Amino acid sequence: MIRFFGGLILILCLLSCSNGKKDADAFGSFEANEIMISTQGEGMLLFISVEEGQKVNAGDPIAVIDTAQWIVQRKQLELQLDAFWIMHTNVPEKFKKLNDSLIIVEKKMSRTGIISTVDTVKKNELKRLQVEKSDLEEVIAKEKKNYTSSVKLLVNQVEQLYLQLIMINDAICKCRVISPINGIVLTKYANQFELIGKGHPLVRIADLSQMTLKVYVSEDQLSSIKLGGKCTVRIDGKKRDLKEYKGTLSWIASESEFTPKMIQTKDERVNLVYAVKIKVKNDGGIKIGMPGEVVFE
Repeated sequence: MIRFFGGLILILCLLSCSNGKKDADAFGSFEANEIMISTQGEGMLLFISVEEGQKVNAGDPIAVIDTAQWIVQRKQLELQLDAFWIMHTNVPEKFKKLNDSLIIVEKKMSRTGIISTVDTVKKNELKRLQVEKSDLEEVIAKEKKNYTSSVKLLVNQVEQLYLQLIMINDAICKCRVISPINGIVLTKYANQFELIGKGHPLVRIADLSQMTLKVYVSEDQLSSIKLGGKCTVRIDGKKRDLKEYKGTLSWIASESEFTPKMIQTKDERVNLVYAVKIKVKNDGGIKIGMPGEVVFE
């Protein structure tokens, strides 16, 4: 009888120590949405305004490349256009105003396009500008139909100058590098006064507000999980306690693969596993590369 009660007490102690935590179904590590921001222009880097570990918001300036040569070329084109309008007064003034408006729209689109992918307000603004541009081009095309052949020839000549001006304005806008997302600067690849070319990486930024836990599950676990399903994600906390987060299954691999090294699964005897990604809202406690475990509901 004493042995019976002694064993019972031991079992109760073990259950108490476990805190009622269910065993993890899968293990993995955390990833973040990382992007590499590279230059679209070329020249001397006049300044780069961010440092590693710095927080940036979508639309914040990151770097500026020297635009002196583009400014000179734009001024030359503007002078050519002024000379053209002085010499050819028979080209309708309305055509000039329409093309001037088109250049302004193109310039706004170049500034807005980069961050429109993540900013809903900018996305709506870009759509509005695209409609405005399309309407202007349609009106210009209708106006040209009414011109005589001699005027059409002059219009074609001036349109070439306008197209060059639009290209130069676009190149100037691309020399100003801005952040397309909210995030933290992980790595900085360039410094002030360096001479850089197109496609040169400047910084690597990660959005840490939402992390992804990538785990591997065995084939017999697939039937119990589905996209959009809820789960509990756990990480190591203070004093060996487990800190819990709510997670959502965002991706399940369509093909199996051999168990990656350093990855544990529920059944270690299984050789083929499926990768699963789980989205977790981060409160600042989750870091890139940190190990985590998941319990599927």
